[in-house]
Amino acid sequence: MVRERGFTLLETIIAIAIASAALAVLMLSLGSALDGSARLSHRQEALEVAHSQLDTAMAVSHPMQGTHEGEMRDGLRWQIETHQIALIPVNGRLTGFFSISSDVFWGLGGHVRLTGRRFAPAAPS
Repeated sequence: MVRERGFTLLETIIAIAIASAALAVLMLSLGSALDGSARLSHRQEALEVAHSQLDTAMAVSHPMQGTHEGEMRDGLRWQIETHQIALIPVNGRLTGFFSISSDVFWGLGGHVRLTGRRFAPAAPS
């Protein structure tokens, strides 16, 4: 008696079930990777905005103390805080030492902060 080679119905169903489970795991992994990539993209964009805002605030000859804020594209919100830390006499003139922080917020809790320090002439009184 010659037996035909091939798969039984049960073997085929088990193979399809295993392949389906592997495919489901692969799809979950891809979805998670895409979600992580989107978060990273938002963070990178926020960092670029924070750098730009901080550079602009640091370039001002007489930093304005206080908090300034605004909104950008794609729902990004920025905030600049400038505080004079010290007032130092240099060569008979008063020079301020300032702390400048740039915050950018997005979505539900996304946040980056960059901080810089600089000397600048004290604001005229």
